[in-house]
Amino acid sequence: MTISMPSRMYAEQLWEFLWRPETLQRWAGPDTRLIPKSRSRLVLADPLGSRRHGRVLGASAHPFGAAPNSKAFSLSAELEAATGTVALTIAVRPRQWEEGCRLRVTERSLPDPAARQAAANFWQDALRRLDDLLAEVAARRNAPRQALIVIHGIGEQQPGDTLAALARSGVVPPGSVTTADRWVKPDSASDSFELRQFTFKATDRP
Repeated sequence: MTISMPSRMYAEQLWEFLWRPETLQRWAGPDTRLIPKSRSRLVLADPLGSRRHGRVLGASAHPFGAAPNSKAFSLSAELEAATGTVALTIAVRPRQWEEGCRLRVTERSLPDPAARQAAANFWQDALRRLDDLLAEVAARRNAPRQALIVIHGIGEQQPGDTLAALARSGVVPPGSVTTADRWVKPDSASDSFELRQFTFKATDRP
């Protein structure tokens, strides 16, 4: 049983993205436990409560193709089954003629057609959630951002008063902005600790 999906991410980016705790729970299931580390225990849990247990045998990266620094990644594991063990492989490889990579999940030695169908359903659903998550990340990265520089003269203001007043005014961004929707931090483009920037939570309004 093999399920695969393409991604516009580079192989190394996708491999790292898969195993972040906050992203693993979203694409593989909230109760799934999977760390790409030899001898670590794993749990594959679908939203309906079905669980499969096993252990990771190893994870590796190796050069792939002629491009410099191009790598392929793979994880091998074994899952417990009533008739023995099932071999699980998760691999990410660069696409040779296109940008991005391909993720491939393979399970071998499944005991019967029902088990093969259950495994296929689990991974199809997981990769569909992963595809949605990657689209969400891409949309967020590609969302336009706007910078506004506020300059004021010498006066009796407390540090940040002018920016705070602008934030409370609702002019930028449009509408009501609560304290929880904005953050104040030192400006990242300056070496001065006196320069501050406001970051606003994104809105649906232009």
